[in-house]
Amino acid sequence: MGCDIHLYFEKKNANGEWEKIEIDPRLVPYDRYYPLFGFLAGVRDHDITAQFADRGIPDDSSIHKKLINEDIRCLLGDYGYTYATLYEILQADWKKVDLHDTYFYIFCAYTLPLLTSSWGILSDEDKRNIRVVMGFDN
Repeated sequence: MGCDIHLYFEKKNANGEWEKIEIDPRLVPYDRYYPLFGFLAGVRDHDITAQFADRGIPDDSSIHKKLINEDIRCLLGDYGYTYATLYEILQADWKKVDLHDTYFYIFCAYTLPLLTSSWGILSDEDKRNIRVVMGFDN
């Protein structure tokens, strides 16, 4: 038994509302790597300074629409709910903690831009309009 990360990706639309980004589940990173969990949310590895801990689920998240029909535990696990924009994720110092080769980082730096733009090139504003909502389970 171990801890898993659950990820929910969303993008702000032209009306300023967050919408789920549909991603083939085979592409979604599910690293089971506790230093990554500690770096992102302060979960499981407390020797690393958490970058985005204890933010909860944003009030304006599109996930709330899905919660009408599904339990939060089915979508995001049991605890450790937090979120970060793609901009924040890419600004974090991944190399300092030697996590720049995790699938999560590679997905955010390269795959997610390709999935959300025509050429995989995003402005800083575009990156601020994409976010990852995270949760964890045991």
